[in-house]
Amino acid sequence: MRIEDEKTSTRFMFIEPHIMRLWFFEEFKRLSREGGFVLKAIYNQNFELIPLDSVSESGNLYLILKKESEIN
Repeated sequence: MRIEDEKTSTRFMFIEPHIMRLWFFEEFKRLSREGGFVLKAIYNQNFELIPLDSVSESGNLYLILKKESEIN
């Protein structure tokens, strides 16, 4: 990402290396549940709501999680 401060015309490059990982949906749900989170909503890349029980393993999805103090 290139950043420029318009007031001082200072420019610099911001680089953040990271390792990408593919998360399968069932694995993601288990890990989030173990961390105390509940899956509240799923949206596709067009920001359309997807039912929680009809998620496929493909496509870009936005997952909305809520931290719960106690999960049943």
